[in-house]
Amino acid sequence: MQMFATILVFCLCAYVYANSHEPEGNCFISLEKTCSGKLPIYPNMVKNCNASLTNYTTTQVYDYVGDLLYSSYVYLYMTTSFRAQNYRPGFQKLYQELSDKHFDEAIDLIKHITERGGSINIMKLNAITKNYNEYHKDDELLSLGFALDIEKELFKEAADIHNGGEVKFHTFYKSVDPEIAHYFGEKFLGSQAETVRKLSGYVNDLFQIMHNGDKKELGVYMFDEYLQKQ
Repeated sequence: MQMFATILVFCLCAYVYANSHEPEGNCFISLEKTCSGKLPIYPNMVKNCNASLTNYTTTQVYDYVGDLLYSSYVYLYMTTSFRAQNYRPGFQKLYQELSDKHFDEAIDLIKHITERGGSINIMKLNAITKNYNEYHKDDELLSLGFALDIEKELFKEAADIHNGGEVKFHTFYKSVDPEIAHYFGEKFLGSQAETVRKLSGYVNDLFQIMHNGDKKELGVYMFDEYLQKQ
């Protein structure tokens, strides 16, 4: 009787172990089950036989695409605002470059996601949802401060993703994705840090100029000339 109980426990443990260690997303198992008729035949790709390296939705990464695209739109709006309200070609150039930069980054990130086997629905992306119309984007100093806040927020999000490649899915679990961490470190952190440094310098320089009494208008004009040459 004792021998029978021992064998039964051993068999149960072996069964649990085998099932718990069956690899999720395994292409071989999917092919085997599909060919044996246990799984439906997919028209384009056998289930799990794709380029995806993870089996969850990388929510933070997808949200970052939305933030990049929306930031690009905001900078484009700021560009047109300076052209229509307060002609400053230097500020137009600065914000046009930032708009183009973030748009290109978003496209590259979308390509990287698809190369990893993911897919993305642009219409369902979450993004920064501040009401930009409440801000005076045709004011030179305020616009620079606003741009600095945007870039700091983008840097913080990129740093959160980069730190160990922590990608949240659901609300209670995190998984490490070193490849995504490497990508964000290489593509975003250095670039974002440089943009933050540049904009913070612009803010402080223009603040000093605009508090220079009677020479304020000339100073702002010369500062805009400086931005045109950058």
